[in-house]
Amino acid sequence: MSEITILLLYLLAAVAFTGSRLPQFERIERAAFVAALGFALAGMLLHLQ
Repeated sequence: MSEITILLLYLLAAVAFTGSRLPQFERIERAAFVAALGFALAGMLLHLQ
């Protein structure tokens, strides 16, 4: 369980770093980006179970 938690923390840190380096998105693009991240996270969680 701790290995999964560490992996998710590293992935969240990478997403935060990448998001801070990208140009500022408009509201629709930012919403699509957040939705894509949510779907990716949900897919990872389902795959790990």
